Amino acid sequence: MTQKQIERDKKENETNLVSLPSQQDVIPNSQEISLSRECSRQISVMPYAVKSFKFDNRNISKFNSSGAIVEKEGYKIICNLYPKSDFLLHIQVKEGTEFTSSQMNFIEEVQNISETSFFCSYEKSFKQTAEDFRKQISEAKKKHSDKEIVPAVDVYTEFDKDKIKIMKEFDIKKCIIIYRNYQKYDLEWKRIMGLLDVAGISRFVLGVTPRYRRKNKASTLLAPLRFGANYVAHGLPWSGGKGNVYVLGNNWIYDITQNSTYPASRVQALNKSNSLVPQIQNLSVQQIEALLY
Repeated sequence: MTQKQIERDKKENETNLVSLPSQQDVIPNSQEISLSRECSRQISVMPYAVKSFKFDNRNISKFNSSGAIVEKEGYKIICNLYPKSDFLLHIQVKEGTEFTSSQMNFIEEVQNISETSFFCSYEKSFKQTAEDFRKQISEAKKKHSDKEIVPAVDVYTEFDKDKIKIMKEFDIKKCIIIYRNYQKYDLEWKRIMGLLDVAGISRFVLGVTPRYRRKNKASTLLAPLRFGANYVAHGLPWSGGKGNVYVLGNNWIYDITQNSTYPASRVQALNKSNSLVPQIQNLSVQQIEALLY
């Protein structure tokens, strides 16, 4: 990339900074919903919810067409348990993943249910051209005409500007952005969130993990909210046990507690986040960055 291109991209990113939406919500994933049932504590905000499937080396063999036949039953069950919430699909995979045809079939088959009004159309590859993206969205619209199509892209997806233009052409109202490290991809976050904001497309950031920074225990949710997400959801933990029990405080910092259980602390953090979200409007950039960087 030439210096001229770098400067051009930098200028675009600066102009694409998004103002915070008037309404922002933290929505639960399927693990958090299960934990809320385990401890009999209610999640306060659930206009939307997320069915999460995590695939790593331990269970990658299930990420195929035949695996979807079993897994989609779980999707149906959780949708039926919470009919007032609109469920979206999160496929949690490692950074840089490009899906195989069999994995794309899983993503389609597991959503072949009537219990959700959305079909989440995941890009086969973040390197996908705009023309291939157009074909994929067009096919999804035809095959799932009874559902709202919600494209799902990585924050570093290539040809992002053209893809968002295509979303507008197809009258797309919502887009899933798969969460990746906000420091490593700072410019990519500013760019894609700005482009989606200008296009008037709601931004759903799914898979925020880890839940808090190791350095100061600040909630990582602050990052996508700061970039202008309308809705954010945690991902599933990649590794590790439950360990210490943490609760979220008024300053977006997690503290160790002896007065709660792990399931209850996870629900507390969701509910506390939503009570804190309106205050983000009053935080200075310096205050937010002091927590995040």
